[in-house]
Amino acid sequence: AMCPITCGCGDPISDLFVSGIYEGCPMCNNTKTYQDVLSRASCTDVTPESPGWQRWADQLAEHADEVVQGLGPTNNASMLRNRMLTLGCAFEGFYKTFMNKSHGMVVDPCIGNWQEAGWLHWRPLATRCPET
Repeated sequence: AMCPITCGCGDPISDLFVSGIYEGCPMCNNTKTYQDVLSRASCTDVTPESPGWQRWADQLAEHADEVVQGLGPTNNASMLRNRMLTLGCAFEGFYKTFMNKSHGMVVDPCIGNWQEAGWLHWRPLATRCPET
């Protein structure tokens, strides 16, 4: 299988957050290139002020309704973006609790599972938050 390079699908630390197969990116995490980049990545959490983190927060807000597909409009986009920018890597714990309490979903954004059914695989937070 080919893995797109130009758009960032094949780079686990690119600024492309919305990177699931339904967004046009094939699953690239098993390619040698993807694994090589991951193995050389910084072992330091990024700050919420970093441009890449801010772009991730913006993309999460743009696609927030996909996360809870089938549950109707949520109006959570702005709140999720703001929490991601405020909490930084601690957003992972917040998101897990939020999705469980408000939608009954068990998620693990650290490994890229942002929605319980498993069809929504966006960038894993672990690529930006290896310490957390």
